[in-house]
Amino acid sequence: TRVRIAKRGFKAGNVTLLPSASLVIPTSEKSKRGEEKIAGVELNLGGLYQLSNAFSLFYLPRFIKNFHDFETSRSGVVNADYSIMQILSLGYQYNDKWSLTPTLLYFNTWNYGGRERDPSFMSIIELGYFYSRSLQLAAGTSTGGSIVNLENAPDKILQIYDKNTASFYGKFTLMF
Repeated sequence: TRVRIAKRGFKAGNVTLLPSASLVIPTSEKSKRGEEKIAGVELNLGGLYQLSNAFSLFYLPRFIKNFHDFETSRSGVVNADYSIMQILSLGYQYNDKWSLTPTLLYFNTWNYGGRERDPSFMSIIELGYFYSRSLQLAAGTSTGGSIVNLENAPDKILQIYDKNTASFYGKFTLMF
């Protein structure tokens, strides 16, 4: 569960800055009992650049600091001390109803011993439909994996879409 404080976007030249901070409260059994997580703090420093009427570029570096009772989880895995997640997204607004948004996420995580875990990625391709100002629908696909495992396996390549491992989703957004 996240409690987020966000500042309304503000202009800095041609970029709209979108800063926010979140307090992450563990609510799942895995987080509370398995990892002995107390809380986490996230700092987001996003920026949006309008390339044209149809295209926009979004970049968000997210810094995450976790707090645990113990450095090692109940399953013997060293817990994540801090992480950096980077999100890069290119938005294409076809008209006032349809949009297409490819997104790339890149994760780096360090455990309490200071050792970096295998970097990982996720690619997302989402098709959105704006039914009205308060109702939006979307469908998408995502593919992800570990960068190190891909680099060490000569028969695999980094793929934006992999039909064998992709996940599909639908999204319904109601704003009021």
